[in-house]
Amino acid sequence: MIIPAYACAPYIARTLESLQKQSFSDWEAIVVDDGSPDNVADVVAPYVERDSRIRFIHSSNHGVSAARNIGVRESSGEFILPLDGDDIIAPKYIEECLKGFERFEDAAVVYSRWAFFGASNDAVDLRYFSYDHELVRNAIFNCAMFRRKDFDFIGGYDENMRDGLEDWEFWIRMLNPEKFGSKGERRVVQLRDVLFFYRQKGVGHNPRAGETRLMKALDYIYTKHSDIYRSRFGHPILMAQRFATEYQVLRNEVRDSRLKERWRIAVSKRALRDRLERLGSEEGE
Repeated sequence: MIIPAYACAPYIARTLESLQKQSFSDWEAIVVDDGSPDNVADVVAPYVERDSRIRFIHSSNHGVSAARNIGVRESSGEFILPLDGDDIIAPKYIEECLKGFERFEDAAVVYSRWAFFGASNDAVDLRYFSYDHELVRNAIFNCAMFRRKDFDFIGGYDENMRDGLEDWEFWIRMLNPEKFGSKGERRVVQLRDVLFFYRQKGVGHNPRAGETRLMKALDYIYTKHSDIYRSRFGHPILMAQRFATEYQVLRNEVRDSRLKERWRIAVSKRALRDRLERLGSEEGE
């Protein structure tokens, strides 16, 4: 378990307690203090003292990617499961992930379904379909289990990514079949149960700044992996042209269907009116 800790002092106790409740007990947890401005070290200290499976490392602030890389390098397990310092996992999460690897020996990633908690308690229907789908929209949250050897092979998390989406970029490399010499898709196993819970803290105060960071991260991902995107989807301008064409076709179909529906309703109303008029004339006779 690799737990980056930055500004999460009010939440990390519950995170660690969710680990201590795991049905699979042979785990190690490495908490990496990423130069946190709060007292996260004081909160974690009693857990380190009472539970030898939990270790604490202090680092200067270099971002979540660097913190995860530090934690993985200090770990000794065959499998890695990142967990942010404000999220929690259900008691059977580790056990069920390991069973997934036992059942599918060729699995690259195992994770569960998930839900929000905190400001929202909604369940999220996030599913992995294919590598092409993953290139367009991330379908795997950060708390998914993978093999340490695969982490080492792809070089860990990209420490240049400090504006978010670092987990998505990580999965793009982790699941790239060409990089691993796979003839087909690398297997991703999603467990049926909701076993991971992502803390929702509400809307930020500056949505425009968040959008700017998002655009910066998206630009970085596409630039870094432009060869993959072009080989699978073609040039971005051609992609935009295809999308525009398909959108126009769909829009026309919707418009035509609405016109047909309006015509059907109008005809039905006219038929009903004629019917009522005939009935009225018959009663008059």
